[in-house]
Amino acid sequence: MNAERGSAAIHIKLADGKITVSHTGFGGAILHYGSAQEGTWNAIWAVIRGMVSNEKIEECQHLDYYDTMTGAVCNDCGFEEGGEEE
Repeated sequence: MNAERGSAAIHIKLADGKITVSHTGFGGAILHYGSAQEGTWNAIWAVIRGMVSNEKIEECQHLDYYDTMTGAVCNDCGFEEGGEEE
């Protein structure tokens, strides 16, 4: 199997039946937005699990991050500390 070349990152959010795919750079530019049929989220995971091997990774220490209005996001793994106010 040939490994995928290059580097890329996206953020995928499912909220209220809508999926938003945004760039993690370029100010979070929205790459795709629309209504998600039932089962879409599971289908996304099926593609990832079906095409990407499951390799053990070292736990991220969250040392490289950027601040948001409500907390911070790790640049290495995407972990969000803080979050939306309830």
